[in-house]
Amino acid sequence: MLNLQTRKFAAIRSKEFIKSRQALADTSWRGSVIILINAMLGTAMFNLPLVYHQSGGIVAATAVGIIMIIPMSAISLAFVHCARKHNCKSYHEVICEYSGNKFNVLCYIMFIVNLFGVCMIFLILIGDQWEKFMQMLQKNSVPKDLWYMDRKFVMTLSSIVIILPLSFSKRIDFLKYASYVGILAVVYCVVLVTVKYFTGVNNSKVGPLRHWPERATDVFLAVPTVAVGYQCNTSIVSVYSCTRDRDLNHNFTKAVVLTFVISFVLCTMLSVFAYLTFGSCVQADILLSYEASPDVMAAVLSVALKMYMSFPILLFLGRMSVEEICQKLKNMKSVGTEADSGTIEMTAENSNTCNNEPAAITSTDDKLEVRRRVMITLCWFISTLLTSLFVPDIDKVISFLGFFAVWFSFIFPGICILRYMLMYDNGYNRIDNLDSNTNDYQSLDGQTLIPSNGNVLKSKCKWYAKLALPIVCIFFGVFLSVMSFVQSVMKVVTINPTDAICQENINATII
Repeated sequence: MLNLQTRKFAAIRSKEFIKSRQALADTSWRGSVIILINAMLGTAMFNLPLVYHQSGGIVAATAVGIIMIIPMSAISLAFVHCARKHNCKSYHEVICEYSGNKFNVLCYIMFIVNLFGVCMIFLILIGDQWEKFMQMLQKNSVPKDLWYMDRKFVMTLSSIVIILPLSFSKRIDFLKYASYVGILAVVYCVVLVTVKYFTGVNNSKVGPLRHWPERATDVFLAVPTVAVGYQCNTSIVSVYSCTRDRDLNHNFTKAVVLTFVISFVLCTMLSVFAYLTFGSCVQADILLSYEASPDVMAAVLSVALKMYMSFPILLFLGRMSVEEICQKLKNMKSVGTEADSGTIEMTAENSNTCNNEPAAITSTDDKLEVRRRVMITLCWFISTLLTSLFVPDIDKVISFLGFFAVWFSFIFPGICILRYMLMYDNGYNRIDNLDSNTNDYQSLDGQTLIPSNGNVLKSKCKWYAKLALPIVCIFFGVFLSVMSFVQSVMKVVTINPTDAICQENINATII
């Protein structure tokens, strides 16, 4: 029998999950749109204008975005359908149900690394906003070399004062209103960039535009940022499970489609007008390209607030994932040990490897949970902060995160969809959907009805065509992940001459 500690840990996780869902209970499908848009936008959005230049201009980058978001939206809906079959409440539950516990451990590891990278991006963006704020102070004749105006010092101090206290909380439902703040911040930035394009910018370096990729492989430079920017599969199952009347009138389908459309419009507007404004001299964080002014500072403060409120949410997810993967590894080791000794008793308590039944929780368990929560939170916060201090460019971080985003958006869902079809959709062997009053059936012995040969052939072709979709999705994801990883490495080790000239001029302007 599984040990008592495992069951108690499952009870703690189940209790925390129920509490975390209460904040989103009975969410309308329109509210789900807000939550999904906030989860999708903000991470890579401000890096897209630079990606437009790197991938060959507006036409090439926009085409890559359209080519990717169409299958991503379809895969998201199919993935939700897989989750509904087993009443799954999270991304990992779906992976566990269709791919097994061991494969789910791999998903957890990649998920943790991805969350770690996104937390780094948030801290880097916070540092960028403080840097822009310091530029405004320097413009008003404030001394430049004051130690307390150093980017690293301010970023570290503000993160410790604002982010760290919020990260120890056992529940994060008090941050639910950050979604609305995040959406307003993004919309304001899009409006600001659009207005600045028509009114013009002063004291900013403007470079030439690229109208077409120099090499065919340049278009793949847009893949990592697009994959990260439009990624919502990791949260879509949780949002679906909390949406009211989700299956009525295709409400959740409308929510997903509307989410992708709104996100694409906002990202495209910001990227196009920002790239047309600065050309090849656009920076990795688009807000850094503008001269410090009151309207720009309003955008800076709104983006910083969004990052401060979003970081504890990601740390919460990362902490839960670390705890769960440690427990899964411990369970696998425990089950293997008990199997060798012949002491496993197959009962209803341990027959399901994806969900464990709750058990009684003692005060000792509460103390251990608090200690574990504090230790993981401190390790996560300190490691992400130290790493972000020495990797000040979000472009390089996003490039590598694109590898994981492709796996979460294409490969893992594709595997689940394929397994779903093999398990529940038997294709031409299914005759329950045929109409006995039509020519779909032919008579056998004058009494028994069997599918006609023509209908069997038609069902075979239809089923194999449906089976090809997840297979193509998996291979497409593998191809994109390999290409994005190779391009990310090349981006790190090479320097574009035009970008170097622009950066030199930007530094000269600041000095």
